[in-house]
Amino acid sequence: MINSIDLPQPVVTGSPPNRSNGTGESGDMDISQFFNTMGVSGRYVITSGALPTGLNLDEGSGRIVGNIDISANPTPAAPAVTFTPVISFVSVKSPISVTFNWDVVRVVRVAYAADTGDDNGSAMYLSNSMERFKPELVVIGGDNNYPYGEADTIDNRISIYQRWFDQELLLPCYGNHDLDNDLQEEDPPRDPHQVQYDKFYYLPGNRRYYSYVHGNIEFFCLNTGKDSNPPSGSHTYEPDGCIIGSAQHTWFVAAAAASTAKFKVAFFHHGFAVASTSETSAMDRDEPRMNWFFETHGIDLILNGHNHASTRMTYTGPSGNSIPIINASSAVRPPLRIDPAGPYVQEGEVVLNWAYNVTGSYGPGNPLEQTRYWLALETRGNDMTAKFVDIHDDTSPDQIVITKP
Repeated sequence: MINSIDLPQPVVTGSPPNRSNGTGESGDMDISQFFNTMGVSGRYVITSGALPTGLNLDEGSGRIVGNIDISANPTPAAPAVTFTPVISFVSVKSPISVTFNWDVVRVVRVAYAADTGDDNGSAMYLSNSMERFKPELVVIGGDNNYPYGEADTIDNRISIYQRWFDQELLLPCYGNHDLDNDLQEEDPPRDPHQVQYDKFYYLPGNRRYYSYVHGNIEFFCLNTGKDSNPPSGSHTYEPDGCIIGSAQHTWFVAAAAASTAKFKVAFFHHGFAVASTSETSAMDRDEPRMNWFFETHGIDLILNGHNHASTRMTYTGPSGNSIPIINASSAVRPPLRIDPAGPYVQEGEVVLNWAYNVTGSYGPGNPLEQTRYWLALETRGNDMTAKFVDIHDDTSPDQIVITKP
């Protein structure tokens, strides 16, 4: 697989680093500016060392062009590789030589969205916007199969992600609508997870909750385990439990402690925290599912859905450490209850600081008239950027950068 990766600027003694196109994303760089040729005829040659695989030096113009093949260098196991070629300008006069140092850093791109399981034309705009970002992996945060999580609808609902599913690079968690099928009504009753379990045959672990490493990110998929079941109230269908001390929680604590990934991201459907006491939160005061104090387990980011809105807040736990929580729902249905009480709200042992809230526009109509967002995750070396992306023009109204040593 050929992917563009970041090509940092050359380090040249006495000269400021420069890059012709301002980004260097494709490795397109004009190095002639580092040579005082003043109209002298000659050519540029590599006299020692080598360029990263996939790049080539144009001997006439002094441009370095191409895409770096990350299957050759660098690799996920060795995400940074240094190259030190010596490039000379050879003419009838004495050659001019300059040494360039490149620390080639792998870029990892992941797309995230939740509540996308409607048969609605705007979902294809979402998928196409993701494709333009060129993610290696797509993560979907539940309610992947509206309205009842049935076997005869899941193929249609997942089809917008077919290009990633076919490569086994689509990671789902369960939402309440994915558990709304009637398998429990059969005799004998069957597990309502079965439909999604069968579809995603390649998932690790028990497929309800699992961890998955991609590049320098480890994703922890968790299961909030509730169906919708109106009007009698929802049922919890996670046999390993959702509270502290449950089998699912015990697994997560051990998996997070064993992780060697630079970035750790947890994702699950019901919002970990919303500034209200409604049941739309996974850590309700009256039923503290998922109130696991993630900041004490090295988690850098929590991704949720369910609330049908795009929001960002900062969660501060009893340890005093803080981590961001992002709800990147791309639902076409109206937002559920979101009731932030000012800039922050205290809920028991945690403090929620609301930083950003954009709901977009939802409901029936021309898909071109609907504003929806998804989340782009990108890591470069020690930084992970998380930004909302508009499905129509790929603009970003909000982003954060998480830096690790």
